Amino acid sequence: MAKKGASKKDRGVVILCQRSLLFMILGIVVIVVAIPATIFAVKEADGHPGAIIPGVVAVVAGAGFILTYVYNTVTRRRLVIWGDRIELRKGADDVVGQIPFSNLIGVDLRRRDTVVVDSSGNQSVEDVNMFLLFTVKDVEEEDTWWPRHTWAEGDQLILESIFEDPLFKVREKILKRFKDY
Repeated sequence: MAKKGASKKDRGVVILCQRSLLFMILGIVVIVVAIPATIFAVKEADGHPGAIIPGVVAVVAGAGFILTYVYNTVTRRRLVIWGDRIELRKGADDVVGQIPFSNLIGVDLRRRDTVVVDSSGNQSVEDVNMFLLFTVKDVEEEDTWWPRHTWAEGDQLILESIFEDPLFKVREKILKRFKDY
C-alpha cells in the first residue's frame, strides 16, 4: 500500500555525497613511484632480495588506498527525497535514516563557526560548518530515525554530510517535495 504523498511512479530525488579522490590519487602516486624506485633499489643492491621489501610494502599500501576509494564509492551515502519522506541511504539499499513528511515541520540551513582565540585575545574563524536542521513534530515517532541521533534542543536533528550539491540546493529540493506533499 502506498503511503500518503507517494505514488508508484515516484523515483525519488537522489543527492549523492561527495567522494574523496584523495585516496585514488594517493594510491596511484604511491604505486607509480614505488615500482621504479624498487627496480632501482634492486639494481643498486646487486639483486639482494631484501631490497624489494619496501617496494612491495609501498605497492600494497597504494593498492589499499585505491581499494578504500572503490569501497567508499560503492557504499557511498546518499539522500533520497521521496514524495512522502526523506531517506539517508548507504550501499545498495541500506536505509540508515528516515524522516516522513508527516512528521516534518521545517528544514533550515544553519552555520556553525569554529572560533579560535590566540594568546593576545584576538578571535578568528578557523572553520565554517554548514548543516541542515530538520525540525520534527515527534522525535519518538516510530517511522522517524536518524544515524547518531544528533538532536539539538527539542525535536530537531542535524544533517552534516557533504553532498555533491550545495546544501542550499539540497534544502530547496527537500522543501519542493515537502510542499508538494
